[in-house]
Amino acid sequence: MTVTVCMIGGLGNQMFEYACGRALALRLGADLQLETSNVDADPIRDYALGHFQGIKCPLVKEPQGRVIKYWGMDYHPEIFDGIDGDVTLRGYFQSWKYFSDVDAQIRKDLTLRSIEISREAIKMSYKCGTPDTVAVHVRMGDYKSDATKAVMGMLPPTYYEEAIELIQQAEKTKMQCFIFSDEIDEAVRYLEIKPHKRITLVRGMSEIEDLWLMACCRHMILANSSFSWWSAYGNMRGGIKVAPKKWLVEIKSDDLCPANWIRI
Repeated sequence: MTVTVCMIGGLGNQMFEYACGRALALRLGADLQLETSNVDADPIRDYALGHFQGIKCPLVKEPQGRVIKYWGMDYHPEIFDGIDGDVTLRGYFQSWKYFSDVDAQIRKDLTLRSIEISREAIKMSYKCGTPDTVAVHVRMGDYKSDATKAVMGMLPPTYYEEAIELIQQAEKTKMQCFIFSDEIDEAVRYLEIKPHKRITLVRGMSEIEDLWLMACCRHMILANSSFSWWSAYGNMRGGIKVAPKKWLVEIKSDDLCPANWIRI
């Protein structure tokens, strides 16, 4: 029996797709393979899971067997009932519950290859690793377009202000804020960030280094982005994770985040 997972979207989406497929394959005692035709044809996306040393399954170009489609964020385990042969997963499957029973294996699979982390990123990680740090992720890029806003929504500056205040009150200290964004200068303008000794704008890092560095911080404030989500999931320091209650404009996301994350 084989579970095939269609790779669709960017890094965070592909991580969700892999995690769901990996969990299903483990439960079924099946082989796992990843189908890359969609990202191969995408002008702005590539297959992105080669960064992780634990992902070694074959890459293929076509789906195989029965196709199960699900694009939402709610947890629906019943869609996997009655599988008795090869199956292909096509969709986002964005809930932690799809792989919570094999959490340790997923984390092991998603261990970064050491070659992915530069000396500069390692130096930055020492600063991020102190007790009073919070990673703040601001998603700009395509989120600024009217078409994307209509689906994803754009988090207002007040969300970040409330989240920082919540963490500082809980910790009873001022935070060292590390700002991460796909467009850092746009993020600075959008949030009207002023230079301050407690604010560090993270520049010059690769996408995968940003993912890793955010997870190095003690606490995290997520954007409504799967990229944010995986950084928070990768953070094992036990800090506070704040995520937006309204992740998408019209799609429910009650099952997206673990119960100990705070949603505002």
